[in-house]
Amino acid sequence: MSRPTILVVDPNPSTRRRVGALLQDADVEVRAARDAVEARAAAEGADLRLVLLAASLPRGNGYDLARQLRDLAPAARLVLVTGGFEVYNTERAEGAGVDGHIERPFDEDRLRAVLEDVLGPLADLAAAPT
Repeated sequence: MSRPTILVVDPNPSTRRRVGALLQDADVEVRAARDAVEARAAAEGADLRLVLLAASLPRGNGYDLARQLRDLAPAARLVLVTGGFEVYNTERAEGAGVDGHIERPFDEDRLRAVLEDVLGPLADLAAAPT
């Protein structure tokens, strides 16, 4: 049985590292991508449990990517990251199958709260049903 996968899609390497560091002790596979094209490739063959994706991406956008990933992995939870000039568009997010969002800047406690809201306690992550 494969480990559940968390996919982090963000053009900012710091965000990808921060999420990976937060999940380093969880029994999950963390995959990272910097744009929509890399994200689709990273999602192939994965047991996607959660996708944390930026609203603005090179070679695509988070809303369109969420729709594509929803088709690929219907059970995955999708959380959109917005901030700065990016405004969360509720209607667009609902149409894309987005489950929630987090705004930048966020600290580790806020990120953990969002992840646990979507996934449950991080310590129990590997035991969660797929």
